[in-house]
Amino acid sequence: MVQSISTLLFLPTLLMPLMSHSQTDETALKQFENVVKTIEQSINESAEVIAEPRPGSSEWWRRKVTTQAVQFDVKRTDSIVTPLAGEALFSCDTQAVKAQTQEDAQTLPFTFSSKTACKAAYAYQDKKWVFKKMQCAYPTSNPSRSPSWYEVTSPSNGMTGRCLSLLPK
Repeated sequence: MVQSISTLLFLPTLLMPLMSHSQTDETALKQFENVVKTIEQSINESAEVIAEPRPGSSEWWRRKVTTQAVQFDVKRTDSIVTPLAGEALFSCDTQAVKAQTQEDAQTLPFTFSSKTACKAAYAYQDKKWVFKKMQCAYPTSNPSRSPSWYEVTSPSNGMTGRCLSLLPK
């Protein structure tokens, strides 16, 4: 009888980490859902950008970046420092026009569009989501071929760099 009472008293102590673990997961998931909403809002609400000609060029560019519904996934890891990893999948949909003058760039209709698949990696550390990296892949003309992912490291990486500059850090 004494052993069964001590077992009953000890059982909640064993279950407590499991209960707080699921609360942490639920909180982290809600926080990541907010990160995903912020990605979608910041990209879709971003202003058009007028880019000056690069050295050696006389072409002005105007660009507008949007995205469609952002998908995401959160996975448990075996790391103590980063117990969860989140990934947001989205497209950087860019419309652009190039022109010979700044005035034309501001007024001409868009003549170019592209969709680039992107994924942003986040790690759950110290009870918050931390941005780690962004990768993009241009569409392939061969549907049976897997896209080649590359890391976008700078906002000056053209159109995908614009998407990077809009992500929550």
